[in-house]
Amino acid sequence: MSYPQSGSYRSFRASNADRDRAVDSLRAAYAEGRLNDAEFRHRVDEVLRSVTYGELERWTHDIPNGPVPPQLYAQHPAALPPALRGPGYPVRGAPRRDISTLMLGIGGYLGPGPILWIPAIIVARQARRDVRNGELANNGMIAIGLAAAYAGLAVMGLLCALFVLGMIAFMANGGG
Repeated sequence: MSYPQSGSYRSFRASNADRDRAVDSLRAAYAEGRLNDAEFRHRVDEVLRSVTYGELERWTHDIPNGPVPPQLYAQHPAALPPALRGPGYPVRGAPRRDISTLMLGIGGYLGPGPILWIPAIIVARQARRDVRNGELANNGMIAIGLAAAYAGLAVMGLLCALFVLGMIAFMANGGG
């Protein structure tokens, strides 16, 4: 029995999940106008019949996010070209919502406060959606930025409540 050499992943058998990812890439390419209707249907049919990575690659090589064998993820995930990066590795030019959440959440303490904390919460919700979709790795920056924003808003709310209570007490004592 002969085994493929380490560099010839194209002969490895593709799984159903690999075919599903390839179809998802074709759907995205179709939605973006990279493929016309007939070409999209033809490629999907061929991808669903594919048995190996090489066959999948034949139908997805010219569009972003084609199939990538798991061995390449483990070896050098950051060195892969952006179009071949797996889940958790954003495509070049994609918004880094995790960094944005962190910067907005912490940046609110430098002066602007709620002006930055509210967008931090909104961006964090989008970043968490990206994590669920596999477009972004969950590296903790989202949680830290979100916690900083919520803590800042809580402190701001507490200070406002204390101010209102102080004004009520001031007015109850006759204003002076």
